[in-house]
Amino acid sequence: MKAALWAIGHIGTSAYGLPLLLEQGVLQDVVTICETSSTLSIKGTAFYILGLFSKTQEGTEALRKLGWEVILDKFNESRGIAFPMDLDKLLPLPPTEYRGSLPLEQLRHELPKEEDHEDPIASEIFLSVTNLSNHIVASSASKQLTKLRTEVPHYFARPELYHDVLAILYNYRYKLNAHRFIHELFDRVLLNEEALKHWNTPGTTRPFQYLFQSFFLKIIFVAM
Repeated sequence: MKAALWAIGHIGTSAYGLPLLLEQGVLQDVVTICETSSTLSIKGTAFYILGLFSKTQEGTEALRKLGWEVILDKFNESRGIAFPMDLDKLLPLPPTEYRGSLPLEQLRHELPKEEDHEDPIASEIFLSVTNLSNHIVASSASKQLTKLRTEVPHYFARPELYHDVLAILYNYRYKLNAHRFIHELFDRVLLNEEALKHWNTPGTTRPFQYLFQSFFLKIIFVAM
């Protein structure tokens, strides 16, 4: 709907487009949307669109007939801002009950955590990987991972640990060099049929789909 409103608004700024919209009663519809919509993004878009209408003399006159006023500069030219003369039509919103964000709730349940790893070494590896996204501790985390890779290389061949690392890489922002470094650490992971079957099991806490992006990044890094 917002795209349609923007299209209508730009049509209304032309000398030939505005009469067509007025003839079809579109301006009245946009005013109604702006005054009654309970969706703030739609209400705000409609408010901007009415400002576009006000940039022409015909649009200004039409808005005033509908109970809207237009802000003019010292040269009596529209500033592209319109508002209702009765502000109560614009500002009040119906009471709503916030029920949370479904994507965020899913993210909280799906993402692995440090405490998910009972093995202290695996937990330390996982924590160091997460710290790579923090520029303040990234350097020390990188050194710690390099040290662990030398001391306990077999941990970096565990598909289940790599699985959790990929989940973190997908959902948080890491620099390109950090991506490359992490994938090189886990270059011994064998992604055989058994490992992939475990990752895609409905009972696992994370879906399999988000792993593809990091997996293909690994292929690109190897090619580079």
